[in-house]
Amino acid sequence: MIWLNALLHGLVWSGIWVIALYVTFRLVPHTLIHNYPKELQELADIPIKSKRLTTCVSLLVWVVIIGYYLFAVLWTFRHRTDGFLDIMAFSFMVFMVWNICDLTIMDWLLFCTVQPSVMVLKGTKGHPAYKDYMFHFIGFLKGTGIAAIFAFVIGGISYLILNSLVW
Repeated sequence: MIWLNALLHGLVWSGIWVIALYVTFRLVPHTLIHNYPKELQELADIPIKSKRLTTCVSLLVWVVIIGYYLFAVLWTFRHRTDGFLDIMAFSFMVFMVWNICDLTIMDWLLFCTVQPSVMVLKGTKGHPAYKDYMFHFIGFLKGTGIAAIFAFVIGGISYLILNSLVW
């Protein structure tokens, strides 16, 4: 049952990511350019928005994303007394569900195949680098390593909160 919760929270977290990315693409697209293949980064003509807007949007997006991730772990384990490793494994599963959704839906389906205008950088329409599936797969592998780090950190924070305030 706990793994079903991880799947559910991972899917919800993926939905939150989609909304956050859409808002970011619309308001401050220059903050996402590092996620594009190098060929596209070099060709893109993206005006940099104000520093204040960039900071506000970025901060809001990260607070919502990390906040839900932490909430998912705390909510799931609020009535359980599992150990740190169980909480860390759950946290890893949530992150990996998002990582798989990001690779298959956001990167391969939308970015590489459909290419909605909101994702196409100004001055790069039709560039073959948009079809670089391997670039995104390598990002997925990096995301797996990041998932382990996040699982350890969020798992540890959650365990401390649960152990000292909830259980």
